[in-house]
Amino acid sequence: MTYFWQSGYPIMVQTNADGYPYLLLWDWFSGKQMIAEITDHWVVSDPWDDQWEKRDYYGVVTETGLALIIFLNGLTQAWYIQWVFD
Repeated sequence: MTYFWQSGYPIMVQTNADGYPYLLLWDWFSGKQMIAEITDHWVVSDPWDDQWEKRDYYGVVTETGLALIIFLNGLTQAWYIQWVFD
């Protein structure tokens, strides 16, 4: 089953020195999910509105084979899951 959260589902993410996510921590899976691969990265922003929520999106696959779209809210620096694909 595919899950989608329009506003995002809050998670904790650890990033490497370059700012790329490598570890997901969230209550839905009761633990840690190591990221095996970043499949895509894109940014959504409004250059004319600095109060608009800039988002850095990442397509990731975990070591257990779970495919996700996660994003970083540029205003709050909080991480969220947008999609979980089965």
